[in-house]
Amino acid sequence: MASLAGDVQARLRAALDARLNLMAGDASVPVRWPNPRGGPPPAVGAWLVPHSGEAVAAIASLGGGAVLRGRYVIEAHAPVGTGVAAIEAAADVVLQAFPPGLVVDAG
Repeated sequence: MASLAGDVQARLRAALDARLNLMAGDASVPVRWPNPRGGPPPAVGAWLVPHSGEAVAAIASLGGGAVLRGRYVIEAHAPVGTGVAAIEAAADVVLQAFPPGLVVDAG
């Protein structure tokens, strides 16, 4: 039998990835996914690399749901000599996609 927490983590990771992909695509900032989905980095401009960590706790809430706390880290990268403007623009995409206090429903 599959772990319920593992299933929720996978769905939450998919929801976070989809949100990042949508916002980055709208801003024309490439996302270089880990593992085989990544491909080579762009030759110019900045790109984002997401990494997700496992949830560390599942806590029953008053609404009957669960709260999972974990880490979803998004790094902004650019080729040497690009300057900080491209990285700051990529970081702005992340801040728009994941504003403080955002609640993501894993379905």
